[in-house]
Amino acid sequence: MVRRRKLKRWVKYFLIPGFLLGLIVALLIFITPESPEPDIRLARENLSAARDAQAEKYVPREYAKASMLYDSAMVLWKQENERLFFLRDYKSVSKMASQSSEISQNAVSKATHSARTAHHETAESLENLVSKIRRFEKVYGQLPLADRIRDQFNQSKLIVEEIRIARGKRDFHKASELLKRAGSLIDNSEKGASDMLKEFFSHFHDWESLFKKSIETSARNNSVLIVVDKMAHELLLYRDGKVRSTFKAEFGPRWMGDKNHQGDEGTPEGSYLVTKKKERRQTRYYKALLINYPNNEDMARYRKNVAAGKIPRNIDVGGLIEIHGHGGQGFNWTNGCVALSDRDMDVVYRNASVNTPVVIIGSRLTMEDWIDLKLAE
Repeated sequence: MVRRRKLKRWVKYFLIPGFLLGLIVALLIFITPESPEPDIRLARENLSAARDAQAEKYVPREYAKASMLYDSAMVLWKQENERLFFLRDYKSVSKMASQSSEISQNAVSKATHSARTAHHETAESLENLVSKIRRFEKVYGQLPLADRIRDQFNQSKLIVEEIRIARGKRDFHKASELLKRAGSLIDNSEKGASDMLKEFFSHFHDWESLFKKSIETSARNNSVLIVVDKMAHELLLYRDGKVRSTFKAEFGPRWMGDKNHQGDEGTPEGSYLVTKKKERRQTRYYKALLINYPNNEDMARYRKNVAAGKIPRNIDVGGLIEIHGHGGQGFNWTNGCVALSDRDMDVVYRNASVNTPVVIIGSRLTMEDWIDLKLAE
């Protein structure tokens, strides 16, 4: 009887409460929401992979959306963790983390494809850019271009090295941006140089006519003729209408175009005559042939430019243009004269006399033929 009473008491005070406690614990475990930590971790890993794939550059919208969803999931997770555990709801957290993961994975795929495409495209574009630069150097490199044109060209050359560095770091997005910039610079410099060359060659028919008439006169009179070809940087010595010698020549720094006034560093174009032969103490340039610049055409053009306000009235037309020695320096350095090496000057000086015709032209070749010649060098 006593044993039965003790058993009932044990059941009442220990077994039933224990059972109820276990039931409550089991219920709490059952209703406690599953942690979103695995989803968060996966979202973080995928977002990191997208970052490594430079998705922020190649697919910025997708990357921004994946980042926003991940950040929102983290904020909401923190808020839910502040609530009583049995009141927490992680469904939205897991959903946003899963969405972030999916978008990040797609971003990785797109960014990888874009990077692969950019690798090939930047390689091809860089090759084209370098080809343009080489062509520019061949055709326009030795011309007295405007500072603006030269600066743009030099900038495009400097950017090429930056492009190579960016590609070496697999930063194809930066390489693409640099290629656009360099391409614009080289295109602008090409256009500026081309326009300048076209303007210069707009006088070709005048040069051609003057050249042919001078050759015919030399042949008819069995006389000596000196022809200076600016674009070829050559002085040609003719006798009886035939070339006897060809020499390399140097001019003023701004030789491309006509000489307009004193101090413009231009070399004149037109038909002239030797007016004086100088040697020894008569010249500081070894030997020299003074020509009659300015001639009547030069003076007429000068007066017209002064009247139009293109040349200030206090600036003179200039003079003392010579063919002289001390050349062979490899660059255009004179004040508008034509310079030959001393050895070549000896030959020209010996064959020339007072009244020997001197014809200075821009080119014997058309612009197209001259460009083809430069590209073939």
